[in-house]
Amino acid sequence: MHERIRGIVKQALDGMNLKLVNIEYKDAGPRSVLRIFINKPGGVTIDDCVEASKVLNVRLDVEDLIPHRYTLEVSSPGLTRRLATRQEFEESVGRHVKIVTKTGCFVGKLVDFKEGVAELIAGESRNRVRFDEIERANLELDPDLWLKGSKKTGGTKR
Repeated sequence: MHERIRGIVKQALDGMNLKLVNIEYKDAGPRSVLRIFINKPGGVTIDDCVEASKVLNVRLDVEDLIPHRYTLEVSSPGLTRRLATRQEFEESVGRHVKIVTKTGCFVGKLVDFKEGVAELIAGESRNRVRFDEIERANLELDPDLWLKGSKKTGGTKR
């Protein structure tokens, strides 16, 4: 059932120029939830999620693969989403990441991903991590943006 759902969802999203990132299904009878995470270059908007939800709702109802009531949720994968595939690493070059291996944790800007090796820079430090050594990896929020966003602007002196 899951592969058939994945195929239907992927086909519908491809037609909308959206990428299927992940599907989660929690089977709890009439309170079951089907979560679909989508993305596109530059990120998805709420309008993308609403439109995808409408299209997927119709397609999934027609196929009737889930025999009982369920809630369909469509959303972005989030700002700190997990990176699991080589393609996701390639698409994330230029972003800040956190990579966990058996030997340590590396946080920095992903400056390159070629031939299965991630290259990160953090300050003066440069690290290279092989894809097959990665246990878990996530996008991280850019610390420079946090610092800029936290500075007070405007206002008056008292």
